[in-house]
Amino acid sequence: FHGEIAEDSPYFHASQAQITASGAGLLAMGHIHGHFTKTLGRTLVSMNGGLQATKFGETGQKGAVIISLDPGEAKADLVPLGGTRCFELAFSDGEIPDLSALCPFPPGDTLLDLTLTGAPLTSREELLAKTEGFLQVRITDLRRAPRELPTGKSLGALFLRRAAETELSLLATEFGLAALENREQPHAEE
Repeated sequence: FHGEIAEDSPYFHASQAQITASGAGLLAMGHIHGHFTKTLGRTLVSMNGGLQATKFGETGQKGAVIISLDPGEAKADLVPLGGTRCFELAFSDGEIPDLSALCPFPPGDTLLDLTLTGAPLTSREELLAKTEGFLQVRITDLRRAPRELPTGKSLGALFLRRAAETELSLLATEFGLAALENREQPHAEE
């Protein structure tokens, strides 16, 4: 069925207890774009996933699920297929690696999801050149330019100097500045 394993969901769903109590040998599901199998009671649950990635964030194995049914036993095997894949990569060094060499999939079939942290890039043009040939590219820039402490008497200047004196983290300082400047708050790195 098209749904998910959940106690409550806006989508069609079944709880783990309901599946276990069903006594079914197999429950083949769709909806979640990632493949997994698990056994609940005597029920083999197979989330088929997708044949290929359709958007950023859909990482992991993709393919078709072959189900074997024998009396008293069900088995689900994922058979990888070609097609679009999503590859996530984060790097913090200012040097840009060879993205095609790091990607385990053919670039022309790959959604490349890059996250930049740490040092400034040596060249934005070089980065763009190294992403050529990928099916689609998303770049998330989490780098922060160093700030000099201002000497004025504005609320922002006083906040920055006080933060430096008390050794608040850079992220706390960025959140404070975002609030003072009425702009979107920065995204915390995991």
